[in-house]
Amino acid sequence: MDFYKEHIASVSEDHGVVATENICNQHGQTIVASGAQIDSTSSERILKFKLLKPIESSIAIESELSVDDLYQHITDYMCDDNSLFEVYLESNLGTLLRDCCEFAFSYDIIRQKLTVLRYQYPNQFDQTLFVSWFTALIEKKSGKQDPDIYQSFTAAVCRDLGLLHIDPKILTSNEKLTPEQWRQLQSHPIISQKIVEALEGLSADCARGVLEHHENLDGTGFPSSKLAAQLAPLGQILALLDGTYANYAKFFKPLGRTLADVVPIIQMNSRAHFGNFSDIFVASIRCCSRTDHTVINENNIADAVAEVIACHKYISDYLACAFKLISEFAKSSKGPRLVAMQKGYLHIHQSVTQSGLINLAYIRWVEQVREEKIKSAYREVEDSLMMMREVIYQIDRLNIQLSTYVTKEGEKGATANSPSLFQQLITFEKPVFKTLT
Repeated sequence: MDFYKEHIASVSEDHGVVATENICNQHGQTIVASGAQIDSTSSERILKFKLLKPIESSIAIESELSVDDLYQHITDYMCDDNSLFEVYLESNLGTLLRDCCEFAFSYDIIRQKLTVLRYQYPNQFDQTLFVSWFTALIEKKSGKQDPDIYQSFTAAVCRDLGLLHIDPKILTSNEKLTPEQWRQLQSHPIISQKIVEALEGLSADCARGVLEHHENLDGTGFPSSKLAAQLAPLGQILALLDGTYANYAKFFKPLGRTLADVVPIIQMNSRAHFGNFSDIFVASIRCCSRTDHTVINENNIADAVAEVIACHKYISDYLACAFKLISEFAKSSKGPRLVAMQKGYLHIHQSVTQSGLINLAYIRWVEQVREEKIKSAYREVEDSLMMMREVIYQIDRLNIQLSTYVTKEGEKGATANSPSLFQQLITFEKPVFKTLT
């Protein structure tokens, strides 16, 4: 079922939606006449019947976004956030941003669907503004010509339009997704790609970037679990920016932290992205002011240190067990999936080793901070928790790989020890973060 009809019906409740041609059911019978306003009655008919043509080809939204609107939304979004505003002032994009908006909105269907995304999923719309602007900046600093930047910008605008065609409950529910819901969510890059491929003048690179914007170099992404050699650069730029936005909007900004404060997380994950995109991005946001305040104080330092210790134990135990399990798999199985798991493990191991977070001397130090209430070190404890949370996110991704490998390979990739090791791995108690909320 295509849920875009539901979104159009919902939008029509507060914004004018008009039929631009007769809307017919699958048998060719008119259920809404051309020129009619979509109201509650006509919405019921649209939702009840299977349509002869996709609803998007037969309607117009009266308050549809214009080129000026898109340009202003992006500009306002960048200027309303102090740290983003600092990058905006330093960027010197000139007229490039407006040219990008004009190119993307030369396609009616993109204009319509982005308007619906704005009304139905405002958080995803904000994320699209962030990713689109920074995509243009990175591509410009990479030396791309303007026409290529227009294509990349349009890929950023379109990458999540497929969300409008899956069950809205998947995005609004706080419950754990069922396997079927997870499969639906994983399909949205494919739907977005098909939207782009249907538009004449958009490049194959644009469509591929949209398709691959949730793929990871280590094979943990979706929809196809591609590995590094199978991926193109644009999708990885979009993945880098989506990941940064998620960290900034969910974890850093609510604590009054700036975009520059996310740099250690980006650098920790730099091996997970192609070429020099991470370096270009980090260099672009270093102009942001960094903060020095912290939510950790004398009242919660004991809880914060307890969380650090719990994270230290979880990460240490997990990596030791994961190393044994992957080594067991390597005894009886080879291939790209095994290599991907090895790379995923190595990425996590290198991250924690280079950060210095996982060693007993560090634990003794944070315990000293707790006992002596060393206020000057509270910010470092907070930063450590931020980085450990990111490491645990990477562990979650590796767990997906391991689980998929065990399921698909079965006994082919198993040895006498691997079943018990995998069971041990998934039963480790995952830390709960309460201090940084």
